[in-house]
Amino acid sequence: MAIHAASYQQNPHTQTVLTRYKNAYRSARRFSSIASFVKGVAAFLIIAGVIACFVGASEPGAKSVIAISGGIFVFLVGALFFVLSVLVGSQAGAMNAAVDAAVFGCPFLTDDAKATVMSVLVIERDSRPVLEEDRSCPHCGSTEVAFRRRENGSEIGVCRMCKRAVPIRRN
Repeated sequence: MAIHAASYQQNPHTQTVLTRYKNAYRSARRFSSIASFVKGVAAFLIIAGVIACFVGASEPGAKSVIAISGGIFVFLVGALFFVLSVLVGSQAGAMNAAVDAAVFGCPFLTDDAKATVMSVLVIERDSRPVLEEDRSCPHCGSTEVAFRRRENGSEIGVCRMCKRAVPIRRN
């Protein structure tokens, strides 16, 4: 028997734990975004360094030495940024794994609450179908149901509140 999303949100201790874990996941996503941004900066610097080296090689005299040495410096800074972005990205992955383990082992959360905080779609095989005109979730009663088309052509609803699958029955 599954507990509906509304029932675990009533307990203030559970809500505190959910907030803590959501903030941890948000922090891990920020680390991942920062890593992606730094990786983009690194790619730009590496490309700029290579271009500067090629431009410097075509120039005669002292300008070529300055351009080539500047290009090599920019290339090395870009490579350093790339290494740092890989380290930050791996830290984000480690944070996600640590939070996943903490959520999984938390005795204060039900399976539905764990799935909600982890943003996992829970699909129940015995869930009641909902009519297209109704557009309400049979699990939590929310009217915020998004409809998606599957690869086989059938449609399925996904509740935006409890993140559960809502099958659709056509007349």
